[in-house]
Amino acid sequence: MKAVSAILQAVLILAVIVSVATASLPFAQNTIGTSIQSAEITNVRADFLKCSDKILDTARTGSGNKCILSATEGKLFVRTDGLYYSLAGNNGICAPQDWALVDTNKQVWQKCSASSEKKIYELRWFYPKNDVILLEGTVSLTSVSGTRNFDLYQKGALFVQFDSPKDLSGKTIELTRFAASENTTVLSINIAG
Repeated sequence: MKAVSAILQAVLILAVIVSVATASLPFAQNTIGTSIQSAEITNVRADFLKCSDKILDTARTGSGNKCILSATEGKLFVRTDGLYYSLAGNNGICAPQDWALVDTNKQVWQKCSASSEKKIYELRWFYPKNDVILLEGTVSLTSVSGTRNFDLYQKGALFVQFDSPKDLSGKTIELTRFAASENTTVLSINIAG
């Protein structure tokens, strides 16, 4: 009888452990999912801040650049006025707010909105239409008497627009200057896996 009683106790203890684990599984999955999504948001935000300088460099100089984003769950897309990233996730990923600059020296904006049981976090690279930029550079003149460097500073308006095929997805943004007119630069965007 003692052997049957010990087996019965072990089965009951195992049943309690399995039921507690089963009951806590959705909570654990939600917590793990929220932390993964929050980590992606932090990484993509940092990637967007790095990419901001590359976008302006491409617009000003015409040099090609690449930006690599750490995005796996969110979506990256291009519109005429900017680059966008969106992630629909668990309620804990962000606090609701309207569009706001992430860093005053960069052109990266973020927003968080609520929809039913999810939060939608968005990032965008958007260049203001009325901004005046400083075009700068150094020119070196070499003559018989030596080399002299001259610093050039010129102010001008720069409007950045984007041209891209529709419905692109991936992690790598390839930037090239497509066209430049008097005060508008159009960047060609390709997004690859």
